[in-house]
Amino acid sequence: MAGWLLSPLTTWNDVLINIPLAYIMARVVKAVLPLDMAVLTVIFYWVTNIAGLGMMYFGARRIAAESKIPRKSLLAILIPMIVYSVIIIIIDRWGRGRFW
Repeated sequence: MAGWLLSPLTTWNDVLINIPLAYIMARVVKAVLPLDMAVLTVIFYWVTNIAGLGMMYFGARRIAAESKIPRKSLLAILIPMIVYSVIIIIIDRWGRGRFW
């Protein structure tokens, strides 16, 4: 669950989780090291997204290894999720995802 919350596969997590978390981590590091706050925030934003993807990957591997669910059923869940994510990314890149 934590991996999904941190991953870039959700649209709302940036505003509610990743950016505030990146900002807090950047403030902590900034208090110790004289580095640029904006650069630290961007770096920690990337770190939160990568950590989220990593947690999802390792969690899915563990579930698949322990699960009695057939691979065909897992693919039936994963393929639509991946296709949907790719469609959303394409729509966003074309600028069609803007509602204002």
